[in-house]
Amino acid sequence: MSPVRRLLPSDVTHIARRVADRLDEHARREPLVSNRFHRVEFEQSLLGANDPTWVEDNNGRFAGHLFGAIVDEPRGGRQAFTGPDGWSYEFDQNLEALLDVAEEYWRSSDVVAHVVWVPAGAEVEAWIARGYEVRSVRGGLEINASTLTDPSQYADESLSIRRGTLEDLVTILAFEAMIDVAQGTDVEALSEAVRAQEEEDLRETLEDPETISYFLDHFGVSVAHCLTFPLPALRGTHDNSLYVSDVAVEPASRGRGYGKYIVTTALNDAAEAGYQYAEVRWHVSNLKAQVLWSNFGFRPTYAQLRRTLN
Repeated sequence: MSPVRRLLPSDVTHIARRVADRLDEHARREPLVSNRFHRVEFEQSLLGANDPTWVEDNNGRFAGHLFGAIVDEPRGGRQAFTGPDGWSYEFDQNLEALLDVAEEYWRSSDVVAHVVWVPAGAEVEAWIARGYEVRSVRGGLEINASTLTDPSQYADESLSIRRGTLEDLVTILAFEAMIDVAQGTDVEALSEAVRAQEEEDLRETLEDPETISYFLDHFGVSVAHCLTFPLPALRGTHDNSLYVSDVAVEPASRGRGYGKYIVTTALNDAAEAGYQYAEVRWHVSNLKAQVLWSNFGFRPTYAQLRRTLN
C-alpha cells in the first residue's frame, strides 16, 4: 500500500514548517532569495485549495508533500503548476512516490503537463532524473545605484528613449512576436483565440499605472522595447522588487548595444524610484537573453521544469 495520501487538516502545520525551513535554507545559500513566509496565510491557502495536496505518511512519519494547481493555459493547454512552496521531500524515493500518485490524478483530470519551480542548482537533478526538462530560469539582482552603468555612455544624437502608451499596442505586439521567435515559438501556428487573449492581457498590463513601457528609437523608428512593473508578493521574492520583462531588439539592429541601453535606462530609473531588487526570467533556449542578463549581474534563483504527462 502506498504511503502517499491526501492532505488532512492536521498535516498543514508539518507542511508549513517544512516549507519555512526550505525557504530559510535557500535564502542562506542565495541572498537574492527572500525567506519571507506568512505561516497562517500559507496554511489557510493550503486548506482552501480546490486541487488536492498529497503527503507521504510513513506510519506517522511525515516525509514530503506535493501540490499542483490545475490551470488551463491558452498556449499549453491544461497544466498542473507547482510553486517553490508546493513540494518537499526527504529522499528521491519520496519524490518518486508523490509524483506517481499525483500524476495519476492529473492524467485523470486531462492535465497534459506538470510545471514546477525549483531552486536553481543541484536540486533540479532529482526532477530531471524523473523526466523533467528545464524550460526557463528566474534571476535576481540587487540594485546598487553606485555600480550601475550610466546610460549616457550608449547615447548618441540618433537615439532617444521614450515611454510607450496604449497607442503603441500594435508596435509592442510586434516586439512580443520577436521574443516568441527567439524562444522557438511558431508564431504563425498560434490560434486567433490565443492571440486575442494575449493582446487583452498586454492591454491590461499597459493600463496599470505602475507599468512602464520603454522604447528606444533610432531616428524616430522604434528599434528596442521592454516593460517593467513592481512584483507582487511572490514566494522567494524580496519586497520592493521590480520585474524587467519583454526585452526585444528588432533583428536588423541587433549587436549594437541597444538592448543594454534600454535595460540600463530601466535599472537606473528603478534605482531612482527606490527599488532594491530586480528580477527577470529567460528561456534556456534563448542564449542571447541569458548572456544579456548575466552581463548585468543577474544570478539564477529558480529554475522552471516541465514534464509532459501524456
